[in-house]
Amino acid sequence: MKQMNKIGLILVLCLGSFTLLAQTTVKGKVTDGKEPVIGANVSVKGTTEGTVTDIDGNFELTTSQATPFKLVVTMVGMATSEMEISGSQNDLAIKLSEETSLLNDVVVSASRVEEKILESPVTIEKMDQKMVKAAASADYYDDLAKLKGVQTINGSMTLTSVNTRGFGGISNTRFVQLMDGMDNAAPLLNFPTGNVVGIGELDINNVELVPGAASALYGPNAFNGILLMNSKNPFEQPGFSMQVKGGFAQAGNGYGVKPMGTAALRVAHAFKCKKTGEDFAAFKANFSIFQGTDWYANDYTTTRNNAAALGTPGFDGMNLYGDESNIFEVSPTALPGLFGAMVGNGILAVTPSVRAQVTAGYEAKIRALVTAGVIAQVKAGIKAQLILGGASEQDAEAQASQQAPIVVANSPTYQGIINTQTAAILATKSRDIDSATAVNAALMLLRM
Repeated sequence: MKQMNKIGLILVLCLGSFTLLAQTTVKGKVTDGKEPVIGANVSVKGTTEGTVTDIDGNFELTTSQATPFKLVVTMVGMATSEMEISGSQNDLAIKLSEETSLLNDVVVSASRVEEKILESPVTIEKMDQKMVKAAASADYYDDLAKLKGVQTINGSMTLTSVNTRGFGGISNTRFVQLMDGMDNAAPLLNFPTGNVVGIGELDINNVELVPGAASALYGPNAFNGILLMNSKNPFEQPGFSMQVKGGFAQAGNGYGVKPMGTAALRVAHAFKCKKTGEDFAAFKANFSIFQGTDWYANDYTTTRNNAAALGTPGFDGMNLYGDESNIFEVSPTALPGLFGAMVGNGILAVTPSVRAQVTAGYEAKIRALVTAGVIAQVKAGIKAQLILGGASEQDAEAQASQQAPIVVANSPTYQGIINTQTAAILATKSRDIDSATAVNAALMLLRM
């Protein structure tokens, strides 16, 4: 009796092992209705299991995926075919038809409901995944300029402004950009900031652009056009993908050739219900990094010519902010036309004394900066000597901070260096001094 129980237990274990290791085998042939399709991809949806058809269009796929599951057959230039498999099959016949993607493209931007692109009441430009993959730019977003009726302005490597009906600029408040239905305009700026906070290349599904007014459906800001960026659905496109792109940027003005590159990662997964076999939940995560050198601000020219009249711009404004220099230079000889000959003669009279004051102020500021730089260098040398002599880092820092100003103040050599550098820098500020002198002299005369 005990021997029979042992045999029964072994039989049950064998049957259980057989159930756990059960596999499904699917055999079939893929044709286009007449000829076999060679090299078609046959895979289990949502997994990495798959195979390809041979020279006769035949395939054989064995999987441990629990049934029922969906079999996906794809081929370049042909429509994708899906079918549900509930068990092993040996004579599955699959027919693929030629893909007419242009005629079957579905859009939602024109009427906010799904419709074929040829049935849309307005013109729609669409960038699909094939165009995204074929983009030769650092970012697929820059390739929007290749669509009909689209103009782009590049403010930097990461800031591309899209426009479709004129009045374009870096801050285009007349154009709306939606990312999965959400407006991604910067809250404080009220205009889209390119693809800085948009959808990455690995996760973009398609881009739809309406080059015209769309205010009736998308609000008053959309009277120049609207751009809809749609990301991939993790239920339909799960999996792991990674991308690395590299290149170089080249420009003049001392920029030279600089490397640039980007790396991206996308992870998406759909969870199936064990009872029904249907997906019930999914997630996706995207990570990306971009690195490059945008431009060099190494042109320190502030003026191109002297002002000929009051209010005439006297500098080109490159690399200058409004609080760093006067908005315009005022020529003392231009003031008589505004204040009269008497005022003009008066300002010419007070200009020398005002200029002396302005020059003294500039010189004091420059001398303080130069002195601070010399003291810092002397301090570093004293600190290094103290540390070599056995002093601790903290003690050396404290003693060097006390000794450096005294050494610089009592050294004729250091004072000569400070005087030379101060004079050299002050000589480059003559135009700023002229502008400040003229303005201060005019203000002084008006107070009289």
